[in-house]
Amino acid sequence: MMKRSMVWLAVAAAIAVSSVTPARTGQPDLATDDVAYLTQLGLVRGHLSVGFGLYREGAKEAARSHMKHPGDELYAALVPAFAARGAPPFDAALAHLATLVERNAPVAEVEAAYADLERGIAAASAGASKAGLKERLGAVARLVRTAGEEYAEGVKDGAVVNAHEYQDALGFARVAREMVRTIPAGERARASAAIAAIEAELAKLDHLWPSLVPPPSVKGDAAEIFGAASRIELAASAVR
Repeated sequence: MMKRSMVWLAVAAAIAVSSVTPARTGQPDLATDDVAYLTQLGLVRGHLSVGFGLYREGAKEAARSHMKHPGDELYAALVPAFAARGAPPFDAALAHLATLVERNAPVAEVEAAYADLERGIAAASAGASKAGLKERLGAVARLVRTAGEEYAEGVKDGAVVNAHEYQDALGFARVAREMVRTIPAGERARASAAIAAIEAELAKLDHLWPSLVPPPSVKGDAAEIFGAASRIELAASAVR
């Protein structure tokens, strides 16, 4: 019997469990909460972003860890939301990418699969079609706050103690910045001051990640990210 991808098994198990398990009490309902739904998709994208970057740099074992995480923990919660929102799932593309990474496929092949998966996630994002700019910026703020939580686990008193968490934080910050960068021109003009303030906050964080594969120590602290998240939340709250 051919060896099946462990990530594919994780995705399949997640789908099976999520089809019969309701959302945990106290957790946001991804089927109805647009901010939570877009945040969850952003977390998936963040893991994949750093995973692909690591693979391209030749850090393949670290890449596998990041590629595996979305199927293990994040995708399950999205499955019932896809059905409720009429959004297309992307489990097949997620599993295909993970399988290629496990097989040490050529970078060009992995890059094509990654691009295909990004398109699938974009299509799923359209399931939040009623989300306005305020909600999308709310998701940006949540991604940045989550980046702070991960950075706090990865960096202690300037020492990088957990490279995976450091990289997670980078991935989430990257996705947050991309979400702001791609705001359509009409919406950008309507909320130019808030968007400019948010972009400035995101730019201030760049120095926290001098490289994808971290050095032993960095000049930064999670408090900077938490502060930025609070200011982004404030800017987003002013959008109408």
